[in-house]
Amino acid sequence: MKAFIWLLTAAMAVLCCSCWAMAELVMRSLRALGGPLPNFTAMILRPHGWLLLVPILWVGYAVVLSLRKEVSVRAAFLFGGTIGFAMTSIACAVVVAAALPYISLKIAY
Repeated sequence: MKAFIWLLTAAMAVLCCSCWAMAELVMRSLRALGGPLPNFTAMILRPHGWLLLVPILWVGYAVVLSLRKEVSVRAAFLFGGTIGFAMTSIACAVVVAAALPYISLKIAY
């Protein structure tokens, strides 16, 4: 069970590092193009250093669970559920924020 917890934590770290790298590349591309950014893009991608700090909470939780003699199935599923939800939320937010500047939102009446 402890290996499962650390594998999920490693997956979270890889996802956050990948999202950080993607945010850096997208922001460089958008700076070269110039023009205004959508608010959601500016909120998520402009200060993208937060993406490197997100896994710290789950690393701490994984350490606490690893120090236990035996990890219960309930604790492992709770850990897996929270980390899965966080990973999905972060990935979706970064993808939407990266795509918004390139989408034309002109509405014809």
